[in-house]
Amino acid sequence: MHPVLFRIGRFEARTYGLMLAIAFIAGIYYTIRKTRNLGINPNTIIDLAVVIVISSLVGSRLLYVVFHFNEFKNNLLDIINPFQSSGDIGIAGLTMLGGLIFALIFGMWYIKFKKLPVLKLSDIIAVPIAFGIFVTRIGCFLNGCCFGIPCELPWAVKFPLESPAGYMFPGIRIHPTQLY
Repeated sequence: MHPVLFRIGRFEARTYGLMLAIAFIAGIYYTIRKTRNLGINPNTIIDLAVVIVISSLVGSRLLYVVFHFNEFKNNLLDIINPFQSSGDIGIAGLTMLGGLIFALIFGMWYIKFKKLPVLKLSDIIAVPIAFGIFVTRIGCFLNGCCFGIPCELPWAVKFPLESPAGYMFPGIRIHPTQLY
């Protein structure tokens, strides 16, 4: 587990963010390559990717806020404020499911709005979606979030104290549900 790749002052480059970036970049590259046969302009795919990236980040944050509203009820600006009360910079608190739901809704809206071949494009995009889920869950594991319960299974993991799992269960072996 390695939640923070490096720090520059109060800025942290987090492993989860890197994994999200890898998933998005690989997905965009794959989709552009595969849609050339359909005669779809690569710029249209880039526009679709922008819609998907923005909507997935918004949906990911929104669902996190819904399930953790107590963290924000005293200061609603913290929902969108990248300058955290701890002094750190960045928006912590995303959920993959919210991002997936919003990406599917707004991605499908854009595909229909542009009158693109829905079924053919859906078949192509299914591969990067699956890959993105896989890579993002590895990011969850490296971040120490989205974890299971304490257990004694041979593959149970002790997370570092600075991770959410390590903070909640210091020194206790946890079921790594992020990996499947």
